[in-house]
Amino acid sequence: MKELPRIEKTDGRWQLTVDGRPMLLFSGEIHNSSASSAEYMEECVWPYLRPLNMNAVIAPVYWQLIEPREGEFDFELLDALIDQARRESMRLALLWFGLWKNGESTYVPDWVKRDQRRFFWARDSYGRPIYTISPFCDAAIEADARAFARLMRHIRERDQDEQTVIMIQLENEIGTLGIERDFSDAAQRMFEGAVPAVMPGAHGTWAESYGEEAPTYLMEYAYAAAVERIARAGQAEYALPMYVNAWLEQFPWRPGAWPCGCPVARFIPVWQACAPSVAFSAPDIYVTDFAGVCEDYTAHDNPLFIPEHRQDLRHMSDVLYAYGKGALCFAPFGLEDFFTPLSENAPLDNRAQILANRKTACPESGAYLAGAYKLMAGIEPLLHRALREGRVYPFIRRTEHEPGCELKMGEYRLRLNFKDAEGPRSAGFVIDNGGGDFFIVGSNVNGAFFGLYDDPRPVRALAIEEGTFENGVWQRGRLLNGDEAGLYLSAMPEAIHVRLFYQM
Repeated sequence: MKELPRIEKTDGRWQLTVDGRPMLLFSGEIHNSSASSAEYMEECVWPYLRPLNMNAVIAPVYWQLIEPREGEFDFELLDALIDQARRESMRLALLWFGLWKNGESTYVPDWVKRDQRRFFWARDSYGRPIYTISPFCDAAIEADARAFARLMRHIRERDQDEQTVIMIQLENEIGTLGIERDFSDAAQRMFEGAVPAVMPGAHGTWAESYGEEAPTYLMEYAYAAAVERIARAGQAEYALPMYVNAWLEQFPWRPGAWPCGCPVARFIPVWQACAPSVAFSAPDIYVTDFAGVCEDYTAHDNPLFIPEHRQDLRHMSDVLYAYGKGALCFAPFGLEDFFTPLSENAPLDNRAQILANRKTACPESGAYLAGAYKLMAGIEPLLHRALREGRVYPFIRRTEHEPGCELKMGEYRLRLNFKDAEGPRSAGFVIDNGGGDFFIVGSNVNGAFFGLYDDPRPVRALAIEEGTFENGVWQRGRLLNGDEAGLYLSAMPEAIHVRLFYQM
């Protein structure tokens, strides 16, 4: 049997291992409804993913369609998706749209929605139901776990030899929206009792342990414990790496404005303690402080994996910072929009939807992402080594008014100036090869090298080269010299090779 994909820590760095080798996912998540029709995928998705130089697709599978009647399973749609991905030479990370999606329970089967006595809803403080099945409902969790286990058994039987499917996301942006916690009878009984010993900081009741944040901690525990039961059931059938994703905390800063119970960064220790079968927590990043979110999600010995990202060109250069920061995956959402043509003859409803998406998505974003993924695929073997050895220095323009930054690398300083240009914001990374030898990968930035502050010797360039990478090996293009010998990276993702010396 082939070695299963896994998430592991090697030389102090997290990596995804597939087919026995480290792998970066150059990916994207398709729209929520795209994978509900094999014909739609064939006609409206795959043709527009091909130009993007991807190696993986994040795509949903739906409990509603897989188990339309309790105990009866239909995997025809999943099989078609796997066959299509194989034909396209793509790996799949599957999203299990089970009990919870974006703080609601819209993807559960009809027989679950209708049996509200057996599968009860979460309730607000007035006793009114919200559109979320309670995470304290044992019957619902068991039903989800049985369906998920059956799904994982089918994937093993169908795909174990080829391993097209390499990862699973459990649920999607789970939690309760609009309320700080579930007030159902089962939730109230839990809240009035002692905190389970597995919880970090547990000492007595929820209020005694967590004060004003007791309701939030209750929901974090409830969802983590529920997901752990679902994950264990699935891994007993087929032990692929599994993760959860988060709708980030944002304004207005109160629980319920985002799904309360979601694995936001500060609650990662709760998820690590209560859901040990889950490999990591991942942020869906639609906020502007991309670097801050990356830092928050790596602060708890948690791999960096970005399953959803905004579509606009301005923030598409985040892809370079992400891989320089050690991300295992970068995936803009709805990326089939990027190259979808606008036809005057298209049905009005489809065209209206595409036009609506084009407020943020555009061919320029697709062109940028395609260029970045092509560049990263070439540099990947070198980047893996450099990250393990701590020789990679990412940079990004955090705010519109930040003029630049300075990176200290051994006996050299690199002063970077961020450009006020239209298009992608300044971002990228530097690989220090040692001995005054550097690769700079980025967009919309220029810079200059200097010695350390106490070293008066001028730093000069032996060579500044344009070029690209093939299988981790630098392929030189133009050699820049004279009045063209500057460190300039344009709007599109590119790389330059610099070799320096100290003038005595």
